This record gives sequence, C-alpha cells and structure tokens, in this order.
Amino acid sequence: AEIGPSVVVTWMSFEPTGTAGERSTDGPLCNLDYMERYQAHLTRSLPPDLNELTRFFAAPARLKTLASILSKHFTGSGRRVLNAGCGPFATELFVSALQNQEIESFDYTSGFAPLHAIFQNDGMIAGTKFQIADALSVEYRENLFDLMIIHDVFYETGLPMDALLRRFRP
Repeated sequence: AEIGPSVVVTWMSFEPTGTAGERSTDGPLCNLDYMERYQAHLTRSLPPDLNELTRFFAAPARLKTLASILSKHFTGSGRRVLNAGCGPFATELFVSALQNQEIESFDYTSGFAPLHAIFQNDGMIAGTKFQIADALSVEYRENLFDLMIIHDVFYETGLPMDALLRRFRP
C-alpha cells in the first residue's frame, strides 16, 4: 500500500555484506552488478579524506533498511524525491523504489560532485539532479517533494531536525 507524503530518516551501522556482481532486479536493492564499478569510481574519484569511507559507501547492508521501507511504502514512478545529504549517490543507484523517480540530491561535501557526472555518463542516475548545498540554507519551493530522505548523514554539529523536517516536509 502506498502512503501519503513521507519523510524517511534511517540510520544503519556498517556491516559489510553482499557481493560484488550480485544482481537484484525485483527486491528492495537493484543494480548490484554495478557495485564493483561504483566502488572503483569512488576509489579513483574521492579525495583522500573521503576515500577511506569507500568501503562504507559501497556496502549494500547500509541501504537495506531504507530500501525495504521504501519498497513497501513508496510506489509508482515520476515522483519527486529530495535526498538531503546524499553522499556519493548510493541511495539513488541501488534502492529499487527510487528508480524512475525525479530526484533532487544535495550534499555540502564538494568531493561528491564529480561522481554525479560519472554516474550519469554511465547511465545510472539519469533522473537525478545534484547541487552542493547545506541543509540549513538550501531553498526549495514548499510542497515540492513527495518524499524526503535523510540517510546516513554525518555532520560535525547537530542539525535542528524538527526545523528541517518542517521546512522540507512533503
């Protein structure tokens, strides 16, 4: 069953499971046959301070909770999704429910920006737009999104989550 406008906030610890070359087309995760190439792109393109997180970013286990929730509660296609603090686009690439959606992604870390063009050139995230932005200052029109995702967001300082959720709520 589909639920109305949604906000999904999840936190997963790092548990490296899944195998490069594993393929899933109808489960909550997809494009797992791309995982090895994804990891190689991260290794080549991320700056040294982010490169040490490649193993974490490329771990399917950290996406499974979000993907499972969305597979049950976010159906259809062409829906507007905001991915706040997107990181290196694993959510956009590997979560089945987000395929065929219109995704606006942002992160304040400029080191992720080159990856957006790489994954678009590979034909993996065609429906995704990206900008470098801070969650406290980025502006979007009210009621623009059907879903807002905040997944595995790391910040040096705490974010006022109540204010952010009110501001971006679908």
